[in-house]
Amino acid sequence: MKKSEAFWVKEFKEAKSWKEALLSRLRFEGGMTVGDLAECVGVGVNTALRHVQKVVNEGLAYFDNQRSDLASDWHFKPVK
Repeated sequence: MKKSEAFWVKEFKEAKSWKEALLSRLRFEGGMTVGDLAECVGVGVNTALRHVQKVVNEGLAYFDNQRSDLASDWHFKPVK
């Protein structure tokens, strides 16, 4: 995944909601780690995880790999 952080920050700030921007980016990328999301958007891992958990709880995404104890390593994907 290419990390064009400036674009991601702008994209998330201009979106109607974090959920909308997150799902759009997630569908485009096909999956990412919580740490990648946090880094590219310029927020902390806990903030990114909270937003990811919301879309997971709504059934719009799922965690593909939670083998690590570090939330930043957790990989998630969109539901197709």
